[in-house]
Order: sequence, then structure tokens, then C-alpha cells
Amino acid sequence: MKHLFIFIGLTVLGFLLGKVLGFNPLSHPQFSLFATAALVFGLYVSVSGIELAALGRYKRTALFIVSVGVPLQIALTAALMWLIYPHPISLLVAVAIDQIDPLSVSTLINNKLGMSNEAKALLRVWASFDDPVTVLVGFAFLIPLVSGVAGGSFVSYLFGLLLNTLPVAIVYVLHKRLERNRVIEILLLLISLFFAIYFQAFLFAAIVGLVLRPFS
Repeated sequence: MKHLFIFIGLTVLGFLLGKVLGFNPLSHPQFSLFATAALVFGLYVSVSGIELAALGRYKRTALFIVSVGVPLQIALTAALMWLIYPHPISLLVAVAIDQIDPLSVSTLINNKLGMSNEAKALLRVWASFDDPVTVLVGFAFLIPLVSGVAGGSFVSYLFGLLLNTLPVAIVYVLHKRLERNRVIEILLLLISLFFAIYFQAFLFAAIVGLVLRPFS
């Protein structure tokens, strides 16, 4: 509850400052870049905070959550919204409803003393990979498919998937070769985050959090 009041207070303060100074961040030409950078950084920080050892024998469960659970969550919500209002805008609403803020989840579960480390790790996996998978499945595939441009959407989906996964192999190989050199690892991390921001590769940013952890 304390974090909720802090969030509301900062939101109101930002709104009042904007009114007084006559500044609207949404109209700033660099707002989109800032929002993308914030999301990429947030995803990396959230995933890098997952205790891989805590997952233990639940690694397959985590993979199932990311590959099946998140897309199924989107599909079920989209189907319900489509039944209520059969129009592509309903799918946009469904995708928006399904969003999970990984930093909020991380903050909340840190205060759950009775929750096991395995459960916390699984929740962090779900929350952290929800956004990038939703972007791929929802915006790049599901919405264009129902809108009647399925051919182009599949190509777009495939390109987005490759853009988010193929560079991971390069990062992993370099990480294995250079993991004892912390400076090089930090440089590799900065390059990876810049790549994720430039190409809006949110899934890539999340996966990098599993591989590159020079500060841990």
C-alpha cells in the first residue's frame, strides 16, 4: 500500500509540474525513445534479479509459462473481448489488459515472507517475459491476423522472433568466452541494451537478463 501511495503522489506531482511549467512529455519528440529505453532497462533489471538456482527443477515449468502460458493468456482474453465486441479494437484492449508490470511484481513478492524462493522465481519469470511475448504474439501477430492481413503479419512475426532470438546466441557465445572479464561483459551488456532499444527487441532484452549478469 505504501508503494501505491508513493506512485500516486509522484504521478500527481509530475502532473502539477507539467501544468506549471507548460511541459507535456508526450509531445516531446524523444518521448518514444525514452519509453522504449525505460521498458528495455526495466525488463533487463527484472530478469537479472531472478534467482536461477531457485528455479531448480522448475525450469521446464518456467519455459512452459513463457512459451504457452503467456500466449494462451492473451488468446483467452482476446476471445472473450471478441465475443463481447467483435472488432479488432477489442484485441487491442485485451492485449492492454494482459500487461503485467515486472518491477511492481518484483516489489510485491519481495515482501511475501511466506512465499518460497521457487514460487517467487516463477512469478518473476512470468511477469518479466509477459511484456515482450505479448508484443510479439499480440501486436505483431494476433491483431494483424484478425484485421485481415495475415500474410504480412506472419512475416512480421517471424522477423520479430528472429530479431529477438538470434542475437542471443551471439551474446551467449561471447559471454562464455569472456565471462571472466568483467569490463568486457559490461561493454557487451551495454551494446546488447542499445541493440534492444534501437530495434525495440524487448524479448531479447529479457533473455539477456538470464545470460549477462556482470554485477552479480
